[in-house]
Amino acid sequence: MCLVVKESQQLKKSINLPFIITEHWTGYHNSKKVKFIQKHFSKKIAKEASRIVPVSEHLGEAMKKFGCNADYTVVPNVVDNDLFTPSLSKSEKFTFIHVSSLVDDHKNVTGIISSFSEISSEIDAKLLIIGDGEIAPYIKLAQKLNIPEDRFTIKGEQTLPEVAAQMAASHCLILFSNYENQPCVIPEAYSAGIPVIATDVGGINEHLTPAHGVLITKGNTYELTEAMKHVYEKIKDYDAHWLNAYSREYFSVSAVAEAYSKIYAEVI
Repeated sequence: MCLVVKESQQLKKSINLPFIITEHWTGYHNSKKVKFIQKHFSKKIAKEASRIVPVSEHLGEAMKKFGCNADYTVVPNVVDNDLFTPSLSKSEKFTFIHVSSLVDDHKNVTGIISSFSEISSEIDAKLLIIGDGEIAPYIKLAQKLNIPEDRFTIKGEQTLPEVAAQMAASHCLILFSNYENQPCVIPEAYSAGIPVIATDVGGINEHLTPAHGVLITKGNTYELTEAMKHVYEKIKDYDAHWLNAYSREYFSVSAVAEAYSKIYAEVI
């Protein structure tokens, strides 16, 4: 980070070259865990920047409270809409899918599995979990909760095309996170034409209305089970083509490129 500060200052002073900062980091939401040196240089870099571009309004506000004073413009994460597309070839059984790093204190995967176990005998659905973290503890939890084997599948790290295919074949994405900024997996789900159940943390509510799915309270497993039952019963009310079009309007390569081009034109 020290090198970045030095080089950015030199370029700005020597050839009058402005620079912008794109930001995705969740660390701004809990400044007590951020080391002093990180705080110092984050503020110093922000002061030199012509614009800071967070992925959500919520992150921008957190950065301001952190002490990163600058001009802000929100530009969301980008999605490959050619890869994540709706599919008529759905899984035979209604499928809730979760895709993440499987870090439990962040993504609350145990909460998803526990909530699903409460309704696995009520609705004819299965839970598919995909992630690059350790899967053994979650397999043990599913077994302990007596979730039938044909109702629960967990897979390790998958390629992006594999994730896209399995998301399109599923019916609803679940993200039960304790904290987030603006996770890519949500607009990817929209692009794949499926609704989302997610917690009201970070900037998630900026792009999740009843037309997109269900917004629930962090850590509230009752709300999660009710949301799963609601989406299962009302799945035909969600328009896959509208969800895909929404993702293309706000998160496509062309939309994000246009937003950045506008910013560059304003700061040069």
